Amino acid sequence: MPTLPDRLHAEGPAVSPVVWGCMRIREQFADAGAVARFLGGLLDLGITAIDSADIYGDYEAERALGAGLRALGPSARQFTIVGKGGIALTSPGNRPDHQVKHYHGGPERLAAVVDRTLADLGVERLAAFLVHRPDWLADPRQTAEALDRLIDGGKIAAAGVSNHSTGQLTTLASLRRHPVVTNQIELSVRRRAPLTDGTLDQAIVHGFRPMIWSPVGGGRLLSPQAEADRRLVAALTEVASAYGLAGPAEAAVAWVVRHPSRPVPILGSGKLDRLRAGLEAAQTRLDRQDWYRLWQAAAGQEVD
Repeated sequence: MPTLPDRLHAEGPAVSPVVWGCMRIREQFADAGAVARFLGGLLDLGITAIDSADIYGDYEAERALGAGLRALGPSARQFTIVGKGGIALTSPGNRPDHQVKHYHGGPERLAAVVDRTLADLGVERLAAFLVHRPDWLADPRQTAEALDRLIDGGKIAAAGVSNHSTGQLTTLASLRRHPVVTNQIELSVRRRAPLTDGTLDQAIVHGFRPMIWSPVGGGRLLSPQAEADRRLVAALTEVASAYGLAGPAEAAVAWVVRHPSRPVPILGSGKLDRLRAGLEAAQTRLDRQDWYRLWQAAAGQEVD
């Protein structure tokens, strides 16, 4: 039976044990019908949360997702959609005014991103909206006010951040009336900095579950070339076998979710069998020593 969704925060949305990331949706599916069939498969698995962003797919992924949601019909209302905005990519076809990649967290830009996302997805409200990257030129007081205003206006149900340092999150949270409901960060057995830089500790203190992008650590674990990566994949494969998981990628997911901040992994596969395996991994609890064994294999040394 599918696991029931759990909340990111007491005032945040309920999400499934894994979140599907739609960044590559245009590459993965030929048309709206194919997207709709895949989305129906997600619901069958119990994956009811979707991670999105305005910049995905050269600013076209959300339109493709919206077309699939409309083709799916009333069942689409079962999905919890988390959107993001604040990065401005160069795109001659879709954003000709962007001369250089930059960040833009100003109030007008965030409001415009939300409006466009709602229109592209064909929904009236986002379950959550995250500031995708901190904009060093944005006044955090204005950003905080803009997020609160979007909640009060009913366009988003909750707001959080992505890729924010502990200091940046603390500042923004202190200026808001509504809480920060997540920080979407990169974490994997290959990218362990959030364990020691305070990011995951802060999640516990603020009472939110971090969303995790790239929980498998990228393609280097799927086709390892360097000796360090081969060593890590060998350890992950042993752990996967011991727990009955599909392979090293699933062991990597199980490693991520073991932290007491209860991270929520984002998986971007367009294959339902891979997502089924990832869902099983996200509900697998590694033994403490197995978790540290993988840390040691990745670090190439024992813990200090």
